[in-house]
Amino acid sequence: MEQIKQGLKRALRTRPVPSSTESRLRFLLKAHRGSTRRVAAVLGVSQRTVQRWVTKKPGARRPPGPL
Repeated sequence: MEQIKQGLKRALRTRPVPSSTESRLRFLLKAHRGSTRRVAAVLGVSQRTVQRWVTKKPGARRPPGPL
């Protein structure tokens, strides 16, 4: 969770940071032009992990776990 917060701090600061984890990840994706690779680099996780976090498929979605 701390990694997401740090990534958000580095993102654009033109609006308030969203409150839910899902919306925070979508905010980061928007700030990095939809690149899961860039968001993964910012957060220090794999690209596949970010893809799993934001997928809309039922059963494939796994929210970020606690640090």
